[in-house]
Amino acid sequence: SILPNPTSGEFTLAITNSNYATLTINIVDIQGKVVYNEFVKNISADYKKKINLSSLSKGVYYIKMTSDKDFKVKKIVIE
Repeated sequence: SILPNPTSGEFTLAITNSNYATLTINIVDIQGKVVYNEFVKNISADYKKKINLSSLSKGVYYIKMTSDKDFKVKKIVIE
């Protein structure tokens, strides 16, 4: 989950009941440009990460999460 969404730029990414050897988090703008990237190892149970994108322009962004088991995309709106 992403809270809050829409956001002013600061939000928490929460992944519950997870068990991943690796997780790549990419945030891209509407044109596909990567504006944030993080690689995390050995995630188990619940994972929370505070992310600050307040320096970016207002608009729609996509969080792409790729693990050793799964791939998900979530939309986030910066107001």
